[in-house]
Amino acid sequence: MMKRLDLPELKADLAIMVQQAMARNRVVNVPVVAERLRRKHEHLNIALEDLEELVLRSASMLPYPIEFDSNGELNG
Repeated sequence: MMKRLDLPELKADLAIMVQQAMARNRVVNVPVVAERLRRKHEHLNIALEDLEELVLRSASMLPYPIEFDSNGELNG
């Protein structure tokens, strides 16, 4: 389990990306959102698995459908 991150910019982007995924696709694809987050915050060098955990936690707090399709679209 990752240590707790308290990075306001990362948290804000996480919330926005989860909401955007839901608005666009009606589902939150955890690996795709995590990869987008990783690319945007590459300078933080956070493991993709840790970002996936953050995305899953964020999406689970809301009544959003969740999927785990690592072959999903990364565009947009």
